[in-house]
Amino acid sequence: MIKLIQFVLRYLSDESFRQLCESALQFSKSIDTHLGLFGANVEPRSPQWNKVRNQHLKEQSTCQVCGTKEDLSVHHIVPFNVDPSKELVPSNLITLCEHNKCHFIFGHLFNWSSHNPNVLIDAQIYKDKKVNAHGNIKNS
Repeated sequence: MIKLIQFVLRYLSDESFRQLCESALQFSKSIDTHLGLFGANVEPRSPQWNKVRNQHLKEQSTCQVCGTKEDLSVHHIVPFNVDPSKELVPSNLITLCEHNKCHFIFGHLFNWSSHNPNVLIDAQIYKDKKVNAHGNIKNS
């Protein structure tokens, strides 16, 4: 798909359509990068990944930023493509949601090709601010 969009971009005269295609290209690249398909030498997932993921979601069944239970993702703090040996390590996982875009915002800092090494701290800070903003009593 990326090659098709690049080809079309070379021959476009309509500027707004060209900008739309540029946006589509960037989106495709970010999705491909996130999935490990764009120029990356990524090892295949461990056959144990689904079991570890499901166990993690049983133990941490809400988004650690916003608290939702909808559309959850298990995010690797140290990404799988950076260090495959940490793929199944429970302390390298955090539950974030797609529902409120916490995975994209806190896990990837608004860019699927980056990662946030401070996601645990940032999630806790946001959660604490949200609790305090609603006047709830915070237990320290």
